[in-house]
Amino acid sequence: MKNLTAFSALLVLVMAGMSYGQFRQRGGPTPQQDLDKMTKACGLSEDQVKRIKDNEEAREKATVDVRAAMEANYAAIQDAMKNEDTDKRNKLFAESSKLGQQLQEINKKYDDAKLAVLSDEQKAKWADAKDAEQTEMKAKTYTQYLQGMTKVCGLSDDQVKSMVAMQLSRDRAVEQWQKDNADVLNANMKAIIQAMHDKDPDKLGALTTEAAKLQAPMMDIYKKCDQDTMAVMTDDQRAKWIEYSVMTSFLQQVASFELTDDQKAKLKEALKPLAAEKGATIESVLSKLMQKLFGDVLTLEQKTKWLERTTVAMVEWNFISARLTDDQKSSIKDDYKKLVADEKNAPDIASANDFTGMYKLVYDISKKLQPQIQATLSDDQKKSQEKATIPGKGPVVIPAGGPGQVWR
Repeated sequence: MKNLTAFSALLVLVMAGMSYGQFRQRGGPTPQQDLDKMTKACGLSEDQVKRIKDNEEAREKATVDVRAAMEANYAAIQDAMKNEDTDKRNKLFAESSKLGQQLQEINKKYDDAKLAVLSDEQKAKWADAKDAEQTEMKAKTYTQYLQGMTKVCGLSDDQVKSMVAMQLSRDRAVEQWQKDNADVLNANMKAIIQAMHDKDPDKLGALTTEAAKLQAPMMDIYKKCDQDTMAVMTDDQRAKWIEYSVMTSFLQQVASFELTDDQKAKLKEALKPLAAEKGATIESVLSKLMQKLFGDVLTLEQKTKWLERTTVAMVEWNFISARLTDDQKSSIKDDYKKLVADEKNAPDIASANDFTGMYKLVYDISKKLQPQIQATLSDDQKKSQEKATIPGKGPVVIPAGGPGQVWR
């Protein structure tokens, strides 16, 4: 069976949505601000203004309890995640979804009532006004974001305008895709919630895989926009942006290695030609630079330390459902040292001359350590661990790529 994934959790939170109070805190308009805009755009009469105010006051009263419940649920989820209480977390996620749906239904009722106050002509004006306002806000946001790229690459005003237009076009395409596929996406989301509620990890795994496939066309829209945006740049500008983006991200990711200035300089020197390669992307260059780091830059001591902390982290991750004690976690480190000290099991770090080779060592050593940790589990821990175990194969070993960014 498969572990409940972070992707599942994210889907649930997105499904539940943001509470009304959180929306206001993040800059959403108040009911009065929204009414002022509607009055200006549609030319509302005094009677219409009064009816809409009454509707919003009724909405506030109708949603106060569910909004309070959502805030309490959110706090409980944070607490459950902090305490690694998977069962409680999953129940709270399911509850969060139901509360979110409840709030959506209430809001739809009052949204429909507000629109019912308007004439058909006013409805059209209001829709146009909202669309224009949203487009303007997005354009400002994208323009501000591109200031950083402009500073690095020297983008022209025309290039910035072209890129912003691409972002806006992408957003419209995504919104239309989501609208066209709303029924199947919602059905999949509800099934995921039910699988979490039923504690059915096999079904959950299949459903989250299905969700990824369903959303593949949307991800293609984002990917194409990224490619089109990069195509607006000249070769020199593109190389500068890739070099800047990769180095900024890379140095953060490898901070634990405590690279020397000479090592950083060597990486920067290797990065320049990689960023200038035809067809280079940030992702492809990051991968090549990682191979360079392990192959030509790190010392044997640095790679040895990385191997230990990454292997220990992987084993801990594979037993996350068992909620290991501090003593058990400490024993992983002790068992690792004993294992690699044995001449038969000593890892050949010198021959692993790239990231792929080093990660294979992590994978192999973690498989040897897992039975020893399994033997220390209590009955309760074993029951919890069974939920994250493939029958007949033992605890799930994370494939190459690792648990998040544990390789740091």
